[in-house]
Amino acid sequence: MRIVSRNKLACLVVLGGILTVIATGFGGGKESYKLPDKPKEAAVSTFSEYMNASILQNGRVRA
Repeated sequence: MRIVSRNKLACLVVLGGILTVIATGFGGGKESYKLPDKPKEAAVSTFSEYMNASILQNGRVRA
């Protein structure tokens, strides 16, 4: 009984590893992610764009 549970655990670990590799896209041939030069300004800009789009979508435009 104990050998069966070890085999199941080993299969789950291997399956988890394979799924992790698939989910991350194998990492080959892709351009590495580059952080912006000014992360604070980029974050503020992204948030502002999101909020503006959200307000426009809801029809609550205050200009």
